[in-house]
Amino acid sequence: MNYNEQWKDWFEGGKSMWSEYGYTYHSYLIAKHLIKNLDIPKKGDIVQLGTGIGITIEELCNQFGKKRVYGYDLFNPLQHPNIHTFDLSTDIPNNKGLAYTDIEVGSVKTHRDIRFELFSWAWDYTVAGGYILINNSVAEDFKKKHPLVIQNSEWYPLNKYNIVQLWDNVHKNRLNTKTLIKKL
Repeated sequence: MNYNEQWKDWFEGGKSMWSEYGYTYHSYLIAKHLIKNLDIPKKGDIVQLGTGIGITIEELCNQFGKKRVYGYDLFNPLQHPNIHTFDLSTDIPNNKGLAYTDIEVGSVKTHRDIRFELFSWAWDYTVAGGYILINNSVAEDFKKKHPLVIQNSEWYPLNKYNIVQLWDNVHKNRLNTKTLIKKL
């Protein structure tokens, strides 16, 4: 699908991007209610791969400052200054020291390989004590293919956290499909 078709599909009524990635979206809920409770390293970039309309990026900027936060997506419909238009299916960001990375590109069903490659990149560049938020199934596949690499980590399925705001609508926000991985 070319960029013009994707824009039309997502932003001109097709898949209702405007309501899909709002204040009930799991990336936003995790950023708003969970990330602030983690021991995110003081140095390193905060990155979201696949930003939707930028609500999560704005929350991350509020928590960590605009100088540390980077978002990457094909589109930046609201022109957020921290979102960089970038095709993650063909390129990898240039960030090298990652403190927190949320990998939310496309869907697992259609972009699984891209998410796997981005997880591999994020793992390589995550600083000690940094976190990666990824789908359970992608993380499990990575663990099977790279069992020695992933030994230096702690895994936190999101059902471990008893934060009421995260569980208001578990089926819609798909929190049960996500895992936080901390690099030791």
